[in-house]
Formats: sequence, structure tokens, C-alpha cells
Amino acid sequence: MSKHPAYDKFLDYVNVNKNAVFLDMGCCFGANVRKAIADGYLAERIIASDIHQEFWVLGHKLFKSGPKTTLPTFVQGDILDPSFISGPQQHTATDPISSVDLKILTNLSTHQTKVAQQLAALLTQTSGSTIFGSHESRPEKGFRTEAPPSSASSPGNGYLGNHMFCHSPSS
Repeated sequence: MSKHPAYDKFLDYVNVNKNAVFLDMGCCFGANVRKAIADGYLAERIIASDIHQEFWVLGHKLFKSGPKTTLPTFVQGDILDPSFISGPQQHTATDPISSVDLKILTNLSTHQTKVAQQLAALLTQTSGSTIFGSHESRPEKGFRTEAPPSSASSPGNGYLGNHMFCHSPSS
């Protein structure tokens, strides 16, 4: 996240708007929220979310989080579930969300536009609010299909078990 072109503006925004709330959607192990905290973002102003809570738990082991480690609120949920997307901000301060980091969400495939619209609806109307992130791309837009598993009981390296929509520079 810190290498994203929008990251410096993201940090500048929080320095000016002390009530800014950051939603890290698809947080996985929590590396990006930990980086944001290290760079000055208050953990109390961050919501970390992923469809798989076990990733967040593994992040505690990976980063050796202890009882004194200040971390944001974690909210498990499916971004495609309308009841979830309508209110993750209720799990933290009452201020609206000002920044969303959206990473490689392979389970979204063709729902990307819908998800972006839902997340945009959560943003505060303050100038500087943003959705940023990254996703896989290809020279031509379309689905990337992972290699099939090497056996039914043991998937091959990198096998995700699904198709992932990839944008191109023109899309």
C-alpha cells in the first residue's frame, strides 16, 4: 500500500482531517493497517476487514502481535453481502469513512463495479476522500484462470480455485 501513488495523499489527508476513518477492505494479514499505524494513522480510526478471519489471526502470528499491540477493529464480512457493506463503519467511530484501500479481491470477478459503487456510498463527501488499491492486470481485459490442482486433495502452488477478472490499461 505504501508504494501506491495515492499513499502520500492518504497520509496528508489524515494529518489535516484528524477524524478520518480508514477502511482496509481485504486486509488479509493486516500488513497495510500496521504500516498505516507505523506512519501515524491512529488504530482507533481504522477498520480492517476480510472475508476470512483466519487471515487476521495468522497476521498476529506473522507480526508477533502481543497484548500491548494496538491494532484496529477487525470486522469479518463479505463485501458482496448488502447487510455487511451498508454498515462496517458502525464498528468504529461514528464518523464516515474517508479512505478505502481495496486490494486483490479475487472472489469479486465481475462484481467490481457494484463493489466500487457500494464503497463510494460509504465515503464522506469531504474533498480528498478516496478509494485506492491494486488488482491484477493483463494486456487485454478478461478472466485469468488459475492452473487446475495437481490432485483433488492437494492443490498446486498458487491455485486459487477460481477465475479472476483482470483489467487492462484501456479498461
